[in-house]
Amino acid sequence: MVRKYMWSNHQHCYDTSPFKVTPDAWAPHKIPQPEFFSSISDLVEGGRAYEALACLDREEATVHAPELRRLRNDLARALQVLEAQRHGRLAHGESTSLAALGCILDAQAARRRPAPPTKRLSGVALMTGHLGAGGAELQMARTAEMLAAAAGSHQKIAGVKLSLPFHVVVNSLTPNPTRPLNFFGPILARKNVPVWSMEDLPGSCPEDGLLDDETTKALLPLLYPNIRKGLRLISWFKQQKIQVAFIWQDNAILHFAVAALLAGVPRLVLNFRGMPPVLRWKEHLPEFEKLYTALAAMPGVTFVCNSSKAASAYSDWIGCPPDTFHVISNGSDLHSAHPTAGELKTWSEFDTRTRDATITIGGIFRMHPNKRPLEWIQFARCYLNSHPKARFVLIGSGIFFETVRDLVRTLGLTRRLLLIRQTKAGTFWLKKMDVFVLLSRYEGTPNVLIEAQLAGVPVVCTLVANATDTFVDGVTGLATSVTIDIEDIVAKVDQIATHARVAGGVDRYARRHIAARYSARSMIEHTVRVLSGQGEASCIAAE
Repeated sequence: MVRKYMWSNHQHCYDTSPFKVTPDAWAPHKIPQPEFFSSISDLVEGGRAYEALACLDREEATVHAPELRRLRNDLARALQVLEAQRHGRLAHGESTSLAALGCILDAQAARRRPAPPTKRLSGVALMTGHLGAGGAELQMARTAEMLAAAAGSHQKIAGVKLSLPFHVVVNSLTPNPTRPLNFFGPILARKNVPVWSMEDLPGSCPEDGLLDDETTKALLPLLYPNIRKGLRLISWFKQQKIQVAFIWQDNAILHFAVAALLAGVPRLVLNFRGMPPVLRWKEHLPEFEKLYTALAAMPGVTFVCNSSKAASAYSDWIGCPPDTFHVISNGSDLHSAHPTAGELKTWSEFDTRTRDATITIGGIFRMHPNKRPLEWIQFARCYLNSHPKARFVLIGSGIFFETVRDLVRTLGLTRRLLLIRQTKAGTFWLKKMDVFVLLSRYEGTPNVLIEAQLAGVPVVCTLVANATDTFVDGVTGLATSVTIDIEDIVAKVDQIATHARVAGGVDRYARRHIAARYSARSMIEHTVRVLSGQGEASCIAAE
């Protein structure tokens, strides 16, 4: 993973603005170009702060550039403190970023005290990376809605009184070229749930009265950028009197957890939504293991997963007992199907064009390599070869969308496959399908499989993590191998479609199964118990 370290040039604050120095500003003193500063930053963020300091000491740039002189002094002070904390035993080649993180976490562990259970829940921040159309984002938005609704109507949940507001905090809402990141924002706004974007919060200086630990303050310049960027939330946590930081997904935990610790937030609830990053495609960073191992032993920190398999995998990876985790199953219900006029027209035209169809096979997922959208198109081509009256509906945005569209054209699927970038009427489209197919490399508990069955649609998916626990094998779903075997996928789709057609009533059975196993009410009750500290030491729950 490529990461860019960014230092502030404004009052020595910790924000994520690039260091702004124009070439003209450097010319009068023959100071190196900004590329020199960039190379220094790369060394620091790569855990090579000693080399960065040596480079600064060799150059005359620090004599003429106050910013570089300040950076040099910060690094020298940070390394001096780091050596003192490690008693001079910093291993050869050891990452200074990782070592600094360890020292800061050790200091926080020594200072933290257990957070006692409470019967009144207030000051809760639900935190994640963005509000794009994804399963974890859907679950977080649904949780925030239900908490806010109960608080607004003065209802207790699990015997706990809830008080407004419940905050939602994200890293960014700014759309990227392939994916809008505020899909659920309007829904939360209608429910009067405040949404805060970290990129819109002012930068803050942990030195300016926000931290009273001089050792920690000195070590901050050595931290990884994905942790440093969250430090601006320290003042926000304090101003909003946050009592519980409920942080969803690994990257958000990196961004927000250390800031929550430094702000003195009494309770952190860390919600893992899939398998550990060490097992995932190009997503593992060394700081994950250091952070999670330390957090697992801290008072007032609770781990949550949405599947027992994911909990076991995290437990094995970081070496903590399985009862460190609470398992809270996804809570599902079908949103009202309100397609736009454009969607109704699109479906009508496709339905007319494929009026001879005997089966409609669908998928809704992000166009990302993990979801294997290209393999899904290859499967559609193969299925159509042997079932010429089949048709397909595929919905999702992402980095592979244009590539998928090109492959659809190349394979001659344009007339039989309807490709839609995004929809807010998922139920409408699910009810057009006879079988739902998901071919992910890895998953936690795929919410889309739950929603497909709640719409009465049987599913076929790869044999990953907790996906198979969402369906009744051979009745409401079937699994194929994790490694793609297109002929087997075709056979499984035929098998489950035939069963649904011959047995009858599979749609009703699927809805009852999901309602019993993935109740939104059970989810919110379990969530409130965890957020309020009830049953802190409970073992992994039966799913």
